Amino acid sequence: CLTTVTKLMAPFAPFLADEIFRNLNSVTKCDGYESVHLAMVPRVEEAAIDSALESKMERAEKIVMLVRSMRVKSNLKVRQPLRRIILPIANEEDRQAVKYMEDVILDEINVKAIEYVTDESGMVSKKARANFKSIGPRFGKSVPLLANRIKELSVAEIEELERVGTLNLHLDGKTCTINREDVEIVREDLPGWLVESDSGLTVALDTELNEELIAEGSAREFVNRVQNMRKDAGFGVTDRIHIYYKASTKLQEILNSMATATYIKNETLAVELSDSFQKGEYDVKLDINGEEVKVGIERRKAV
Repeated sequence: CLTTVTKLMAPFAPFLADEIFRNLNSVTKCDGYESVHLAMVPRVEEAAIDSALESKMERAEKIVMLVRSMRVKSNLKVRQPLRRIILPIANEEDRQAVKYMEDVILDEINVKAIEYVTDESGMVSKKARANFKSIGPRFGKSVPLLANRIKELSVAEIEELERVGTLNLHLDGKTCTINREDVEIVREDLPGWLVESDSGLTVALDTELNEELIAEGSAREFVNRVQNMRKDAGFGVTDRIHIYYKASTKLQEILNSMATATYIKNETLAVELSDSFQKGEYDVKLDINGEEVKVGIERRKAV
């Protein structure tokens, strides 16, 4: 598989592809060519193409990109877990396609759950206002009256206009038909939520943080920093370590909890996590989500 990948990437990453190809062949001897650039490009296996799976993955990628975009806009780090996203999907087949990729999506965006609704009415507040450039030439003297009526459009009327493209309005005893371009629709996110749309797909992200989510986010951030410390200190990938720290009261409570301590030890290969600070072989001062902590690490001495 890796050899095939190097052949596919060779035209646009020639040196890297050749280096990987040569290294692979020195171990596996699975290809007789001295260079990836002497090998034949792999033939397409039409029978191996799974269009349905590709469609599911494409939708999953869109959801992930929308959530990541919202995280960046709201300054929510990827390591900070969030409670849920809501997807307005009316079609059952489309729902099942997302559910098939649900584990992948949740892992990529670090969110606990996906909830499904049939429409986005409960996720955003929609308001309408007249596009005078569009309605002016068509409705003449009726423009002021029509503009007021557009301003008073209900959520149901706005959604019908979005869905159908036209909407009949009763105005001064007459029926006026407006088009989608006659109206500017303004969307306002509900408090505690962010909403993004792309190519007909809408995602609502619950940004409200409780103590449990904050604690988990701090633990993940702590693990990431310790992993960087291991690397900076030149420790081996499999080296077991001791972690010593002195933290603010709030952060110490988080790190001292049994579940958090076990998670940190497993992720960092630590045999001890102590709130009695020692310099160890390598120590730094860190800021974990606004909380100060001094951390020292040392390799576990051989018995």
